Amino acid sequence: PRALLAGLAQQRVVLDVASNLLEQFPLEVTKLAGFVVADNPVWILHWDRAGLLPDGLPGSLVKQIPNVKYMNLDQLLMETLPSEFFGLERLRNLFAPRNSIASLPAGFDRMVSLEFINLGTNRLSHIPDTLGWPPRLRHLSLFNNNLTALPTSIFELPLERIAVQGNHLSMLAAGLFEVRSLKKVVASRNRLEVLPSAVGRLRRLAQLFVSSNRISALPTQLGRLRALVNLTVANNMIRTLPTELGRLAALRFLNVSANRLEGIPPEIRRLQRCRIIV
Repeated sequence: PRALLAGLAQQRVVLDVASNLLEQFPLEVTKLAGFVVADNPVWILHWDRAGLLPDGLPGSLVKQIPNVKYMNLDQLLMETLPSEFFGLERLRNLFAPRNSIASLPAGFDRMVSLEFINLGTNRLSHIPDTLGWPPRLRHLSLFNNNLTALPTSIFELPLERIAVQGNHLSMLAAGLFEVRSLKKVVASRNRLEVLPSAVGRLRRLAQLFVSSNRISALPTQLGRLRALVNLTVANNMIRTLPTELGRLAALRFLNVSANRLEGIPPEIRRLQRCRIIV
């Protein structure tokens, strides 16, 4: 019970719950003097307030939770990811936004089960191309950082979603469009002037967000994205839309508001199931 844990915390008690069948631990456990959770099928370990991390983290904790699959380190004033975390070979989701992380240490590739990384709203300005990544990574969030380029090493991953909005990207690297597994790309609020024609290679792409950039034209190759459901290009400098967008039968949402459009081509208006925001 949470009330019991609160009382134990005041008495500086060490809680030992090793070798049980626990899958989740309440936030109150982090207020204890110490806790041992080894040999449990831990699914979730969650902290979301600064100052609640117990003494001895991260090294001692990693030894206690080798089976953890989800770790929430939101808003903990962290300046880097401790290398000890990379020993969590069963971790699937690493959620560490709203910190002060400015660099990433080598070792990500040791987290062989990791599929989701959220490092949004940190202080990353550069990620080395040589940095290794988890081989199964499918979702990567790097939004609201200070990146001017994406590391080329991520283009070798089986990514399905990438979120890089709110950075300082002036272009989307060619390698991004070789990641044929991509289904969602969010690159709004950057400094993009061009959406490359190579975007037409992403045949599985269902959602594309490039609002609040400096894009003046859309490539005709967008018409090849037959899986595209949502195209959001609001607040750019676009004057005309390619008629090839009219081929996108799956398109349900097209946001072209706050541009310099002279009109919507009839080929696009014929998309009866598509909601168009001008």
